[in-house]
Amino acid sequence: MHRVFFQASEWIYNMMKLNGLWLLGIVAGLGLLGVMPATTAVAAVTRKWAHGNQDVPMWNLFWKTYKQSFATSNQVGALFAVLALILLANLRISVIVPGTVMMVAHYFILFILFALLASTWLFFFIYVHYELPTKAYLFQSVAMVFSKPISMLMLAAGIGAAVWMMAHMPGLLPFFAIVWPSYWSSVVCKKMFSKMEQQTLAA
Repeated sequence: MHRVFFQASEWIYNMMKLNGLWLLGIVAGLGLLGVMPATTAVAAVTRKWAHGNQDVPMWNLFWKTYKQSFATSNQVGALFAVLALILLANLRISVIVPGTVMMVAHYFILFILFALLASTWLFFFIYVHYELPTKAYLFQSVAMVFSKPISMLMLAAGIGAAVWMMAHMPGLLPFFAIVWPSYWSSVVCKKMFSKMEQQTLAA
């Protein structure tokens, strides 16, 4: 019983520490430029956890990934942000202009926006798992959203549950805001990537 309590306490402490590192990484990047590399670095740590490596040197891995991914992650983030702004502008137009065509366009743009958001989130886990050119990260992020619907639903369910919990207990936000969704996504992506690699070997 004491061992279980100790392990649970250590697990919670590590999650809180990683969330603190994420916030520190954002500050180190002067806010906006820190979001993408800090989130990528969190994904690198939670990927190790998902693979059963609970004793990973968190501080070293976080900052190593942060520095290595700074340029690439911000390039990808900037592109996704520009696309999101274009879609939001079109969404605004679809609300203002009446008509059936615009109504259909409105829901289509919403769908693309959600797909873009999912692609941005997937990028972090693809980056820490594979070594690819920048364009390939973009392509794979978008392709997996549309080619792996079951995995996307699992991601959405887990992240949705985390968001619901933190919305009802906002005191958790400073401690677990990014780590819970990232760990869940690492577990789902581990299974998804493993299956993809097995299919590639079998082909």
